[in-house]
Amino acid sequence: MSTRSYICKELPNGKYKTIYCHFDGYVDHNGLFLNDIYNTEKKVDQLINLGNLSSLGVVIKPSKKKEHTFENPQRYVCVAYGRDRNEENQEAKELTLKDMFKNYWIEYFYIFTKDKKWVYSDSWFNDKKIAKVTEEELKYTFKSLSDEINRQCSDEQRKDLKEMVKALESENDEEM
Repeated sequence: MSTRSYICKELPNGKYKTIYCHFDGYVDHNGLFLNDIYNTEKKVDQLINLGNLSSLGVVIKPSKKKEHTFENPQRYVCVAYGRDRNEENQEAKELTLKDMFKNYWIEYFYIFTKDKKWVYSDSWFNDKKIAKVTEEELKYTFKSLSDEINRQCSDEQRKDLKEMVKALESENDEEM
């Protein structure tokens, strides 16, 4: 089974630049990675520019020292349908909140806001309900991701994650 999510960046035009992520969408995985690693506009842009994902990793770029494919991904590296499986039409799409919530099979919605903070929603709407809800009302389904991470994830878990990212980024820097 997979826990599907949308990862989005709020745009000035009121829409959201959105990618799909197939696996591990729950807060203590994708939410933790987004909140603690992809927490700058630059990193969010790099992630979203990668396009739709099979899985969110703690680093975007694979090491040049090892093979990285869809079937044989490097550990902790994002696995992208376009880059790693050469699938077409996998780039980010601009969606409204209503467009997103119409996809009832998406369990988590993550948005990097114009205020440079992550929010999330795990609300669910069927077709009849979504037709009656306004875009503005949907905004109220979102909560602070940081607050939820603080509830669900231990300090030790977060420290270990940051140390792992630092080691992986250092390894990738040595290759350049």
